[in-house]
Amino acid sequence: MPGHPAGSARILHIAPHLEGTLGKAHATLLEAARTSRGAIRRTLHAYVLPETPADTSQIDRITSAGGRVVVQPDARKMADLVGAADIVQLEWTGASSLPSLLTHTPLPAMRLVLWVHGTGAGLVPPGLLALADRTFLAHASTGKAVPLAPALEPPPEALGFANACFGLAPVDRPACPTRPLTYGCCAPLDAATLDPRFFDVIDAASTGIRVSLWGTPDKTGPIAARAAAMRHPERIVFEREAFDPQTVLSKLDVLIHLLDPTRADPCEATLVEAMSVGATPLVWRHGPEASVVREGRNALLAETVEDAAALLDWTRSNPRRVAKLGAKAMYDMAQSHIPANTLRTFARAYTAIGLMPPRRHDFQAALTARDWAGLMPAIPAVHGAHMPFSAAQTVPLLAEA
Repeated sequence: MPGHPAGSARILHIAPHLEGTLGKAHATLLEAARTSRGAIRRTLHAYVLPETPADTSQIDRITSAGGRVVVQPDARKMADLVGAADIVQLEWTGASSLPSLLTHTPLPAMRLVLWVHGTGAGLVPPGLLALADRTFLAHASTGKAVPLAPALEPPPEALGFANACFGLAPVDRPACPTRPLTYGCCAPLDAATLDPRFFDVIDAASTGIRVSLWGTPDKTGPIAARAAAMRHPERIVFEREAFDPQTVLSKLDVLIHLLDPTRADPCEATLVEAMSVGATPLVWRHGPEASVVREGRNALLAETVEDAAALLDWTRSNPRRVAKLGAKAMYDMAQSHIPANTLRTFARAYTAIGLMPPRRHDFQAALTARDWAGLMPAIPAVHGAHMPFSAAQTVPLLAEA
């Protein structure tokens, strides 16, 4: 591309959209890159979107930070963009618009990075994994779900983590709250996300706590019905949408993050943001959230309804220890879930991949109907996924017999 600074890498991101957590991650990364130095600051980012955006708030942040966004380019324009890029990065979410674009558009040779986000973790065709020069998981908690046929397992250096969830600005909290502790949940209020045992836990607590739920549940849906059927319905307070996460989460002492362990959406962003402002999370021991937290250091883990209720009772009697857990959570997120780590991870990957020759990719063969139906074997949990991910770490996915 003529007119660009010498030595600047050109990254073309192909994403289904730039809304929600995906758009927020890229906007945050580009804003952080502007204050970085060297290759990270010089890297040029362009985005191709096959879907017309409904919400452009994150796109506005991206373009203000120097990114270029192209919506629904024709085949010739798409090929030109790929040909001009040093590296193409697929932002995989499981959305059908990406396979459609890749299999119906003739594309030139490319160096390929795959960044797997959220709900896309359970729908990554092995053929696509085999094509990528590097593959990164955006969420530690999705590592357990990524299907990867052992025969197609890439070498360890080709598969790792690049966090897409970043903490909020730290806040000052007292070492011991002098007021009653505050409790809440900021996950989506739908039956596919919230664990049906959530309300059983609140009911089973021996002390009369109040739990704020931010969001707008269907008044005739299962969440509202389940709350109304509680023995102690007065313990649940439905709040408005949490449009300002910093304000809402910084006022919470305990985040009750008891979500359905089988759900597709990891909801990791809410967990990370809450911990980053000092809230102590309560999560299921065998849920995907356990990959992010450390029991006894920065979180409370429960195995049963009775365990969770007992832990809630414990928090009421131990506000100082709850505050200590929250302080560790804030510290840990400030070390592991910051944009600088992800920027360095990608910068190293871009440098290494830039030395490779571009290759032509048969997306038509890689994205077969059988693969897209999700009919692939699952792999075990990511070993070491509970560890904070520094910029120097690349945690491989290990397939076991």
